[in-house]
Amino acid sequence: MAIHPLIIVLTLAFGVLAWGAYGLPALLGLTYAIAEFCQSIFVRCLGYIEIFKVLFLWSGAATLIAGLAYGSCKGTAGLLRTNKAIKKLPLKKRIGSLILIDDNLSRTAFTHGFLRPKIYISKGLLNGLERDELKTVFLHELYHKKRFDPLRFFLISFLKDSFFYIPVIRHFINNIRIRKEHEADDAAASSFRDKLNLAGALIKVASHNKFAVNSASITGGSPVSARVRRLAEGKEVRLPLPGMRAIALSIAVTVFLTLSLSLPLSAANTAAKKECSTNHCSAHIDKLGKSCKTHCGTKPMHTH
Repeated sequence: MAIHPLIIVLTLAFGVLAWGAYGLPALLGLTYAIAEFCQSIFVRCLGYIEIFKVLFLWSGAATLIAGLAYGSCKGTAGLLRTNKAIKKLPLKKRIGSLILIDDNLSRTAFTHGFLRPKIYISKGLLNGLERDELKTVFLHELYHKKRFDPLRFFLISFLKDSFFYIPVIRHFINNIRIRKEHEADDAAASSFRDKLNLAGALIKVASHNKFAVNSASITGGSPVSARVRRLAEGKEVRLPLPGMRAIALSIAVTVFLTLSLSLPLSAANTAAKKECSTNHCSAHIDKLGKSCKTHCGTKPMHTH
Protein backbone atom coordinates (compact mmCIF):
# COMPACT_ATOMS: atom_id res chain seq x y z
CA MET A 1 0.00 0.00 0.00
CA ALA A 2 1.48 3.35 -1.07
CA ILE A 3 2.22 5.94 1.59
CA HIS A 4 0.04 9.02 1.32
CA PRO A 5 2.22 11.73 -0.31
CA LEU A 6 0.80 14.38 2.02
CA ILE A 7 2.09 12.42 5.04
CA ILE A 8 5.53 12.22 3.41
CA VAL A 9 5.60 15.95 2.77
CA LEU A 10 4.44 16.81 6.30
CA THR A 11 6.98 14.40 7.84
CA LEU A 12 9.73 15.90 5.70
CA ALA A 13 8.70 19.44 6.63
CA PHE A 14 8.61 18.54 10.34
CA GLY A 15 12.05 16.91 10.10
CA VAL A 16 13.53 19.96 8.37
CA LEU A 17 12.03 22.33 10.95
CA ALA A 18 13.21 20.15 13.84
CA TRP A 19 16.71 19.99 12.42
CA GLY A 20 16.68 23.74 11.83
CA ALA A 21 15.56 24.36 15.43
CA TYR A 22 17.96 22.00 17.19
CA GLY A 23 20.73 21.08 14.76
CA LEU A 24 21.34 24.32 12.88
CA PRO A 25 22.18 26.51 15.94
CA ALA A 26 24.69 23.94 17.13
CA LEU A 27 26.16 23.68 13.66
CA LEU A 28 26.49 27.46 13.42
CA GLY A 29 28.11 27.51 16.86
CA LEU A 30 30.58 24.84 15.85
CA THR A 31 31.38 26.65 12.60
CA TYR A 32 31.98 29.92 14.48
CA ALA A 33 34.15 28.14 17.06
CA ILE A 34 36.26 26.50 14.36
CA ALA A 35 36.62 29.76 12.44
CA GLU A 36 37.69 31.57 15.63
CA PHE A 37 39.97 28.71 16.58
CA CYS A 38 41.70 28.79 13.23
CA GLN A 39 42.21 32.54 13.52
CA SER A 40 43.72 34.04 10.39
CA ILE A 41 45.95 31.21 9.21
CA PHE A 42 44.02 28.45 7.45
CA VAL A 43 47.03 26.12 7.34
CA ARG A 44 46.87 25.58 11.10
CA CYS A 45 43.46 23.97 10.76
CA LEU A 46 44.61 21.24 8.41
CA GLY A 47 45.77 19.16 11.33
CA TYR A 48 42.36 19.11 13.01
CA ILE A 49 39.57 16.80 11.98
CA GLU A 50 36.89 19.32 12.99
CA ILE A 51 37.42 21.36 9.84
CA PHE A 52 36.58 18.35 7.72
CA LYS A 53 33.62 17.59 9.93
CA VAL A 54 32.23 21.08 9.38
CA LEU A 55 32.62 20.74 5.63
CA PHE A 56 30.90 17.36 5.82
CA LEU A 57 28.01 18.80 7.83
CA TRP A 58 27.48 21.75 5.52
CA SER A 59 27.72 19.61 2.38
CA GLY A 60 24.79 17.49 3.57
CA ALA A 61 22.73 20.53 4.51
CA ALA A 62 23.57 22.21 1.21
CA THR A 63 22.52 19.10 -0.73
CA LEU A 64 19.17 18.93 1.05
CA ILE A 65 18.48 22.66 0.75
CA ALA A 66 19.48 22.72 -2.93
CA GLY A 67 17.15 19.79 -3.66
CA LEU A 68 14.22 21.41 -1.87
CA ALA A 69 14.86 24.69 -3.67
CA TYR A 70 15.03 22.91 -7.02
CA GLY A 71 11.82 20.98 -6.33
CA SER A 72 10.02 24.14 -5.24
CA CYS A 73 11.14 26.14 -8.28
CA LYS A 74 10.33 23.36 -10.74
CA GLY A 75 6.96 22.63 -9.16
CA THR A 76 6.00 26.31 -9.10
CA ALA A 77 7.13 26.82 -12.70
CA GLY A 78 5.18 23.76 -13.85
CA LEU A 79 2.06 24.93 -12.03
CA LEU A 80 2.31 28.40 -13.56
CA ARG A 81 2.75 26.92 -17.05
CA THR A 82 -0.28 24.68 -16.56
CA ASN A 83 -2.47 27.53 -15.32
CA LYS A 84 -1.34 29.70 -18.21
CA ALA A 85 -2.08 26.94 -20.72
CA ILE A 86 -5.55 26.38 -19.27
CA LYS A 87 -6.36 30.11 -19.38
CA LYS A 88 -5.57 30.10 -23.10
CA LEU A 89 -8.04 27.28 -23.78
CA PRO A 90 -11.33 28.27 -25.41
CA LEU A 91 -13.46 27.50 -22.37
CA LYS A 92 -17.12 27.76 -23.28
CA LYS A 93 -19.47 26.24 -20.77
CA ARG A 94 -19.37 25.24 -17.12
CA ILE A 95 -21.77 22.80 -15.52
CA GLY A 96 -20.88 22.49 -11.85
CA SER A 97 -17.32 21.16 -11.76
CA LEU A 98 -17.41 20.16 -15.45
CA ILE A 99 -15.94 22.64 -17.98
CA LEU A 100 -16.31 22.28 -21.74
CA ILE A 101 -13.42 23.19 -24.04
CA ASP A 102 -14.77 24.64 -27.28
CA ASP A 103 -12.39 22.85 -29.65
CA ASN A 104 -13.61 20.34 -32.23
CA LEU A 105 -10.14 19.26 -33.32
CA SER A 106 -8.82 17.97 -30.01
CA ARG A 107 -9.94 15.03 -27.93
CA THR A 108 -8.75 15.60 -24.41
CA ALA A 109 -9.95 15.24 -20.85
CA PHE A 110 -8.14 16.13 -17.65
CA THR A 111 -8.73 17.16 -14.05
CA HIS A 112 -7.07 20.26 -12.64
CA GLY A 113 -7.23 22.07 -9.31
CA PHE A 114 -6.00 21.35 -5.80
CA LEU A 115 -8.75 22.08 -3.30
CA ARG A 116 -11.63 22.29 -5.77
CA PRO A 117 -10.57 20.26 -8.80
CA LYS A 118 -12.53 20.60 -12.03
CA ILE A 119 -12.94 18.25 -14.99
CA TYR A 120 -12.12 19.64 -18.44
CA ILE A 121 -13.49 17.86 -21.53
CA SER A 122 -13.07 19.08 -25.10
CA LYS A 123 -15.93 19.35 -27.58
CA GLY A 124 -14.03 17.16 -30.02
CA LEU A 125 -13.98 14.39 -27.43
CA LEU A 126 -17.75 14.62 -26.95
CA ASN A 127 -18.31 14.30 -30.67
CA GLY A 128 -15.65 11.68 -31.32
CA LEU A 129 -16.51 9.02 -28.74
CA GLU A 130 -19.37 6.63 -28.36
CA ARG A 131 -21.69 7.17 -25.43
CA ASP A 132 -20.23 4.36 -23.32
CA GLU A 133 -16.68 5.43 -24.16
CA LEU A 134 -17.44 8.98 -23.14
CA LYS A 135 -18.96 7.77 -19.89
CA THR A 136 -15.86 5.76 -18.99
CA VAL A 137 -13.66 8.79 -19.66
CA PHE A 138 -15.84 10.93 -17.41
CA LEU A 139 -15.79 8.29 -14.65
CA HIS A 140 -12.02 8.08 -14.93
CA GLU A 141 -11.66 11.83 -14.41
CA LEU A 142 -14.33 11.82 -11.71
CA TYR A 143 -12.22 9.33 -9.76
CA HIS A 144 -9.26 11.73 -10.00
CA LYS A 145 -11.47 14.58 -8.84
CA LYS A 146 -12.89 12.76 -5.82
CA ARG A 147 -9.46 11.58 -4.75
CA PHE A 148 -7.88 15.05 -5.18
CA ASP A 149 -5.29 13.45 -7.44
CA PRO A 150 -4.07 16.73 -8.98
CA LEU A 151 -2.86 17.74 -5.52
CA ARG A 152 -1.41 14.29 -4.91
CA PHE A 153 0.43 14.36 -8.21
CA PHE A 154 1.82 17.81 -7.47
CA LEU A 155 3.13 16.70 -4.06
CA ILE A 156 4.75 13.50 -5.29
CA SER A 157 6.30 15.40 -8.21
CA PHE A 158 7.71 17.85 -5.65
CA LEU A 159 9.24 14.94 -3.72
CA LYS A 160 10.67 13.42 -6.90
CA ASP A 161 12.28 16.70 -7.96
CA SER A 162 13.52 17.59 -4.45
CA PHE A 163 15.29 14.23 -4.09
CA PHE A 164 16.41 13.87 -7.69
CA TYR A 165 19.77 12.62 -6.41
CA ILE A 166 18.10 9.49 -4.94
CA PRO A 167 17.06 7.35 -7.95
CA VAL A 168 14.93 4.93 -5.91
CA ILE A 169 12.58 7.73 -4.81
CA ARG A 170 12.09 8.84 -8.41
CA HIS A 171 11.43 5.25 -9.47
CA PHE A 172 8.84 4.50 -6.79
CA ILE A 173 7.06 7.83 -7.28
CA ASN A 174 6.71 7.05 -10.98
CA ASN A 175 5.20 3.71 -9.98
CA ILE A 176 2.76 5.48 -7.65
CA ARG A 177 1.63 7.68 -10.53
CA ILE A 178 1.11 4.63 -12.76
CA ARG A 179 -0.79 2.82 -10.01
CA LYS A 180 -3.12 5.79 -9.55
CA GLU A 181 -3.96 5.75 -13.25
CA HIS A 182 -4.67 2.05 -13.06
CA GLU A 183 -6.98 2.63 -10.11
CA ALA A 184 -8.84 5.31 -12.06
CA ASP A 185 -9.12 2.95 -15.03
CA ASP A 186 -10.53 0.22 -12.82
CA ALA A 187 -13.02 2.61 -11.21
CA ALA A 188 -14.25 3.72 -14.64
CA ALA A 189 -14.35 0.24 -16.16
CA SER A 190 -16.16 -1.29 -13.17
CA SER A 191 -19.45 0.24 -14.36
CA PHE A 192 -19.30 -1.78 -17.59
CA ARG A 193 -18.97 -5.45 -18.32
CA ASP A 194 -16.78 -4.73 -21.30
CA LYS A 195 -13.58 -2.93 -20.31
CA LEU A 196 -12.77 -2.34 -23.96
CA ASN A 197 -14.89 0.80 -23.86
CA LEU A 198 -12.21 2.58 -21.88
CA ALA A 199 -9.45 0.96 -23.94
CA GLY A 200 -11.02 2.27 -27.14
CA ALA A 201 -11.47 5.71 -25.62
CA LEU A 202 -7.81 5.80 -24.56
CA ILE A 203 -6.66 5.03 -28.09
CA LYS A 204 -8.89 7.72 -29.61
CA VAL A 205 -7.90 10.33 -27.05
CA ALA A 206 -4.18 9.60 -27.34
CA SER A 207 -4.20 9.98 -31.13
CA HIS A 208 -5.86 13.43 -31.05
CA ASN A 209 -4.71 14.93 -27.77
CA LYS A 210 -2.84 18.17 -28.50
CA PHE A 211 -3.07 19.65 -24.99
CA ALA A 212 -0.12 18.93 -22.73
CA VAL A 213 -1.02 19.94 -19.19
CA ASN A 214 0.61 19.00 -15.90
CA SER A 215 -2.50 17.57 -14.26
CA ALA A 216 -4.53 14.37 -13.95
CA SER A 217 -5.04 13.65 -17.65
CA ILE A 218 -6.82 10.68 -19.20
CA THR A 219 -3.63 9.87 -21.13
CA GLY A 220 -1.13 10.77 -18.41
CA GLY A 221 0.76 8.79 -15.81
CA SER A 222 1.75 5.73 -17.81
CA PRO A 223 2.05 4.64 -21.45
CA VAL A 224 -1.36 4.33 -23.10
CA SER A 225 -0.36 1.09 -24.82
CA ALA A 226 0.35 -0.61 -21.49
CA ARG A 227 -2.97 0.55 -20.03
CA VAL A 228 -4.88 -0.62 -23.11
CA ARG A 229 -3.19 -4.03 -22.91
CA ARG A 230 -3.99 -4.25 -19.21
CA LEU A 231 -7.69 -3.51 -19.81
CA ALA A 232 -7.92 -5.84 -22.81
CA GLU A 233 -6.14 -8.80 -21.23
CA GLY A 234 -7.46 -8.27 -17.71
CA LYS A 235 -4.04 -8.96 -16.20
CA GLU A 236 -2.42 -6.81 -13.55
CA VAL A 237 0.80 -5.24 -14.75
CA ARG A 238 3.83 -5.89 -12.58
CA LEU A 239 5.60 -2.63 -12.00
CA PRO A 240 9.38 -2.73 -12.56
CA LEU A 241 11.84 -2.66 -9.69
CA PRO A 242 14.80 -0.27 -9.58
CA GLY A 243 18.14 -1.55 -10.85
CA MET A 244 21.05 -2.49 -8.61
CA ARG A 245 23.00 0.60 -9.59
CA ALA A 246 20.09 2.86 -8.64
CA ILE A 247 19.68 1.02 -5.32
CA ALA A 248 23.40 1.25 -4.50
CA LEU A 249 23.54 4.95 -5.32
CA SER A 250 20.39 5.63 -3.30
CA ILE A 251 21.79 3.81 -0.26
CA ALA A 252 25.09 5.70 -0.48
CA VAL A 253 23.39 9.11 -0.74
CA THR A 254 20.95 8.26 2.07
CA VAL A 255 23.77 7.19 4.40
CA PHE A 256 25.69 10.37 3.56
CA LEU A 257 22.70 12.61 4.32
CA THR A 258 21.82 10.70 7.49
CA LEU A 259 25.33 11.02 8.89
CA SER A 260 25.70 14.61 7.78
CA LEU A 261 22.42 15.81 9.28
CA SER A 262 22.71 13.81 12.51
CA LEU A 263 26.20 14.98 13.48
CA PRO A 264 25.03 18.49 14.51
CA LEU A 265 23.42 16.84 17.55
CA SER A 266 26.91 16.51 19.03
CA ALA A 267 28.25 19.73 17.57
CA ALA A 268 27.56 21.75 20.73
CA ASN A 269 29.77 19.47 22.83
CA THR A 270 32.49 19.57 20.19
CA ALA A 271 32.40 23.36 20.07
CA ALA A 272 32.61 23.57 23.88
CA LYS A 273 35.87 21.63 23.81
CA LYS A 274 37.47 24.36 21.70
CA GLU A 275 37.24 27.11 24.30
CA CYS A 276 41.01 27.33 24.64
CA SER A 277 42.53 29.98 22.40
CA THR A 278 45.80 31.86 22.16
CA ASN A 279 44.44 34.44 24.61
CA HIS A 280 44.99 31.96 27.44
CA CYS A 281 48.67 31.71 26.76
CA SER A 282 50.33 34.33 24.56
CA ALA A 283 53.68 32.57 24.74
CA HIS A 284 52.20 29.41 23.20
CA ILE A 285 50.54 31.02 20.20
CA ASP A 286 51.67 28.15 17.97
CA LYS A 287 50.41 25.45 20.34
CA LEU A 288 46.66 25.38 19.76
CA GLY A 289 44.31 22.73 20.96
CA LYS A 290 44.65 20.23 23.77
CA SER A 291 48.29 20.92 24.60
CA CYS A 292 47.61 24.62 25.11
CA LYS A 293 44.52 23.92 27.20
CA THR A 294 46.36 21.45 29.43
CA HIS A 295 49.31 23.74 29.97
CA CYS A 296 47.29 26.89 30.63
CA GLY A 297 44.68 25.08 32.72
CA THR A 298 47.16 23.44 35.09
CA LYS A 299 49.43 26.45 35.44
CA PRO A 300 47.29 29.58 35.13
CA MET A 301 49.84 31.81 36.92
CA HIS A 302 52.94 30.70 35.03
CA THR A 303 55.33 33.25 33.51
CA HIS A 304 57.84 33.13 30.67
